[in-house]
Amino acid sequence: MADQVPGIPGVPNMAGQEAAIAGAAAANFTGQEKKVIQERGGEADEVRAFTQVLKEGPLTADIENIENEESNATPQHTPAELKGRRRDHRRMLHHSPIYAPREKVEITNVLPDKYNEEADTGSKPKEPKTNPETELKEETAALAKELKFNPTELFKRLEMEQKQLHYLISRIKELHLQRLVTEKREAFTKITEQIRQESLASVKKEAFPWLEEQLNRLTLGAAEYKLKLLQSLEKLEFDQERHNDMFWLVKVIEYYASK
Repeated sequence: MADQVPGIPGVPNMAGQEAAIAGAAAANFTGQEKKVIQERGGEADEVRAFTQVLKEGPLTADIENIENEESNATPQHTPAELKGRRRDHRRMLHHSPIYAPREKVEITNVLPDKYNEEADTGSKPKEPKTNPETELKEETAALAKELKFNPTELFKRLEMEQKQLHYLISRIKELHLQRLVTEKREAFTKITEQIRQESLASVKKEAFPWLEEQLNRLTLGAAEYKLKLLQSLEKLEFDQERHNDMFWLVKVIEYYASK
């Protein structure tokens, strides 16, 4: 007795694919399936058997050319549609507690009207706004410390606008640095007098004694720095001109140290 295919009694010697074709011959197809069959096999022919259409080509539809029955979305999108989807996706991530963890979560069931892509209050705290006047005062205090001026005394003694005071201290520092790199006694003395005249001309007479004291200490420090530098160079190599400069620097130090 010939072998029969399980599930299809009475059909001897039939392979699995042939059995599937035979079973599909009596199937009822939807409108979409009939449309696919018509596109693959040409015009519908009621006399033509379904098995013949199946053997001529696959029934798989070209997904790029047909729409999905269950949705109106198409695989081909305009740039505007893609940009909108990307914005919606980032918006969902922005308000997700997993993406931006917060210490406290408040459920309001209300979404913001607009989503700001640059702002991220959940992961980056807002920096407090600083007052320009305060910033300028802090910069002035930092410059004063570099010159070894007392910032508290500076603001107390020199009663002037912050911009003017900042310019004055910056100017003193600029001339002081030029004085440190001078090689001749004349240049050192000239810059020292320039610092004194410009500084005293910018403040009230009541502040003269205090400011002159600070400038004298600054000049003393400059002379001591240059003397130590020349002494270090003389240990490496003797130079007569450099050795002579050390003498006038010693006199400058003695003069300003006695004030």
